[in-house]
Amino acid sequence: MFRNLRANNCLLPTSILFLFSFFICTRLAWSQPLQMSIKNKAYYLASTGNDKNKGTIIGPWKTIKKINEVHLLPGDKVLFKGGDSFKGTLLLDPGSHALANMPVMISTYGHGKAIINGGNATAVQIKTPHLLPFKI
Repeated sequence: MFRNLRANNCLLPTSILFLFSFFICTRLAWSQPLQMSIKNKAYYLASTGNDKNKGTIIGPWKTIKKINEVHLLPGDKVLFKGGDSFKGTLLLDPGSHALANMPVMISTYGHGKAIINGGNATAVQIKTPHLLPFKI
């Protein structure tokens, strides 16, 4: 009825061997952390930057308006240059990609603290704060 294979000096039906292999492979795939499959990005802003740049450390953006155009994914970082001041409201929306174990991190780079000056408005606005997948 089953075709048998010899494994470690005992006979195992092919279907049982296949199911065992499938179970082990599936178990290993699901045990790997999700961040392994997501490429995290870092976006840099500096008062001396330019919104035509790529948002990298050597070519930072200048405005909060530019980072607000980016759809941030779990594990991404938004880094403001320390000592600089930025005008506007930083809008954060986790959308359907929110993961509590991989928050979007908002921080600074370089020396000192960056300032987000919202003027008469809110400096940082989180669209769905009950999800809070952001680390500020």
